[in-house]
Amino acid sequence: MQYIAYMQITNDQILDMMPPHFGLFGLLFAFMNRLQAAGDSFYEEITCKQWFLLACMNLYSKEAPTANELAETMGCSRQNVKEILNALVKKEILVLKQDDNDKRKQRIYLTSKQKRLAKKYQNKEMDFFSFYIRAFLMMKSQMYLK
Repeated sequence: MQYIAYMQITNDQILDMMPPHFGLFGLLFAFMNRLQAAGDSFYEEITCKQWFLLACMNLYSKEAPTANELAETMGCSRQNVKEILNALVKKEILVLKQDDNDKRKQRIYLTSKQKRLAKKYQNKEMDFFSFYIRAFLMMKSQMYLK
């Protein structure tokens, strides 16, 4: 039996080998994996998923969110959000406080450490996201040229 030790398939080959809707899904999935890996190496202090949770926190301007609210916003399970929250609380980037009206709920608040991190990476983030948006648009345009 012969084994292939290494095989690299290009984006063009994916599009040629699969029906377009499967090819697009495959390319998007691969893109998201690469984006997460790049994001994880981008920040010294947090992971890409932790960054996404912090970004979603900015959507709640009237009242600090709960874990359930963040899970719905992020499109993932409460357990997944709780794991990310625990890591950010341990790093003193977030704090959890009991809700004033419903003692069963905990509200999530940003700390001054998070504000310092946001300022530290502000310009670098814009360059990072601009690069990946251009790459995504180029990949998408290649798909339509087929």
